[in-house]
Amino acid sequence: MIKPTEANKIILPKIIKILKNNKISLKARILDFGCGNSYIVTKLFNLGYKDINGIDIKPQVPKKIPKKYFKYYQNLLISDLTDNKLFKQKLGKYDLIISTEVIEHIFEIEKYLNNLNKLLRKSGIIVLSTPYHGYIKNLTISIFNLWDKHFHSDAVGGHIRFFSYSVISKILFKNRLKIVQFVGVGRLPYIWKSMLLVIIKL
Repeated sequence: MIKPTEANKIILPKIIKILKNNKISLKARILDFGCGNSYIVTKLFNLGYKDINGIDIKPQVPKKIPKKYFKYYQNLLISDLTDNKLFKQKLGKYDLIISTEVIEHIFEIEKYLNNLNKLLRKSGIIVLSTPYHGYIKNLTISIFNLWDKHFHSDAVGGHIRFFSYSVISKILFKNRLKIVQFVGVGRLPYIWKSMLLVIIKL
């Protein structure tokens, strides 16, 4: 059984709501871009979505794979998300791409966003999450002297990028992507743990 991370627990219900609001068909082609433990993927399978692929440079695969997830894990692609050779895999285009708590770990962000753009169908959407930063949250962290804990610089594979809504919006726009919905996730308003963004191609 796959154990959810703290981020999985708070983000998944919001993703499901976004899928319903955007009327994402059960026949939609879905890609989890940076799938990690594939917890979100398994929950989407349980909701009736079947055409799902995952990509990660270091995916977590359970020792015992339930039969209904076997094909997914069999086709799981191990790859750097910024690799410009990704398209030699002939993955095709997707109606929905999910990428949760990934972008803050990426050095070559433009290559990552370029791959997202190329993999997305013209009418498709990207659902992307990353830790939220803004004036009130940053001030709160400063007042309580929590920056060392917040940056967790001693963690292996920790965060190397920190985004406000304004900054990530500009970066996405520069890479021909546009935010059409913002959802704050976790904690109280304006000190949200993460921001969930619904993104379309320009």
